[in-house]
Amino acid sequence: MQPSAASLDARPKRRAGLGGRSVVVHAALPWLAPIRGGQVPFFTGLARRLAAKGVAMRVTALGGAASQVLAEQDHLHVVVGGPAPRGMNALHAGPAHVPGFWYLDGAGTKENSSIRCKRFDPGRVDGAEAEHFFNEVSGFMLRENVSNLPQPARAPQEEAAAAIFLQRRADEEVSGRRLSTEEMIRGTTEAAAGRPVFVKPHPDSAPRLIRRIEALCEGLENVRLSRASIHDLAQAAEVVVTHASSAGFEALMQKKPVITCAAADYRHATLSPRDTADLRLAVREGAREMADFPFGKYFYWFLGRQCLEPRDAAFEERAWARIRESAPARARG
Repeated sequence: MQPSAASLDARPKRRAGLGGRSVVVHAALPWLAPIRGGQVPFFTGLARRLAAKGVAMRVTALGGAASQVLAEQDHLHVVVGGPAPRGMNALHAGPAHVPGFWYLDGAGTKENSSIRCKRFDPGRVDGAEAEHFFNEVSGFMLRENVSNLPQPARAPQEEAAAAIFLQRRADEEVSGRRLSTEEMIRGTTEAAAGRPVFVKPHPDSAPRLIRRIEALCEGLENVRLSRASIHDLAQAAEVVVTHASSAGFEALMQKKPVITCAAADYRHATLSPRDTADLRLAVREGAREMADFPFGKYFYWFLGRQCLEPRDAAFEERAWARIRESAPARARG
């Protein structure tokens, strides 16, 4: 049974474990009502474990008056759906690149997460565990056509040199961008040497951005603007190109070479060109360069070890451990 809205703000009688302090969840408006209503498994599980440890959890609107007051008090803070207020020492929560997995990270989510700065060592990842995890998650997602956004029904696509997955934001809003959207498209099509290149605009992009992409692609004979499922486009392409889209991460499920042209927290598993010359080389040589990459181990290391899965039996204990690790030593109890 899911905790009620009241239970999410409950104040347990026993105050132990974190020096009597509360955990305050600062939620952006799209998240506020679902979290308070017990509709977000990540937070219902977290609330349940905190209550069992004698720690109160409060949920407040990020940036609101209560949020600002609580931010100044000696609590532990979790921010979801937006940036933390300046000076706040907080953990950042949010959905990861694959549905059902979450960040709980002291640096941020997606390209801002601490994962980007960690070292991936395949020798320290159990091969059997990784294979089981990879097959289970990727098998379900590909079979059921699951992604972070709804996808059209799966259908075979023509073979292509590359698939370019664009992000919702304009170029100037992309963190750590090394190449513009135009440079990605032109560089990839040049390297494809006449072979088809799929370009999929983000469905939530502003109409003016989509019109700009359409105008850019209009004069490129080998470009195929597509709204097909990202899984079909990745399957048909030799390489996948993106700034740092979750669609690029999902292409790892098909063991495709991925080229990221901006800061990406999954950069360990991609080629990262610095300019258009690098990009052209990556498109031509990507399949050879990444032929021996341990995609299964990486997928498990990233999602299974660095992220949290609310459906997993160990979720509550792992989330609690991260909360405790974020507290000063004197308050851990």
